[in-house]
Amino acid sequence: MRTNTIITGLVAFASGFVTGLLLSPKNGKENRKWISNHTRDTKNWIEDHGHKLFEESEKRIDRLSKGLKNTVKENVPDLYRATESLHFSDTESHDS
Repeated sequence: MRTNTIITGLVAFASGFVTGLLLSPKNGKENRKWISNHTRDTKNWIEDHGHKLFEESEKRIDRLSKGLKNTVKENVPDLYRATESLHFSDTESHDS
């Protein structure tokens, strides 16, 4: 269902774009130059912001991971220390 919506949106966008170019008061050469300039600018913007977003995401994931590790260390007892005073005989462990 979601794929159909995306495909429909892309087809609608492409149709509108082509219609806009055909009805544009500018000639083909000017339209191609405008498209080229805006495509390059958009690509640069996406690369810059994508890189920043990726770096920020890595930092947030690292902070979350460290926080989670600390929370687990603080709130989950050391199982060895918690069970070292318990002594089970062979009959107690098999009676379950």
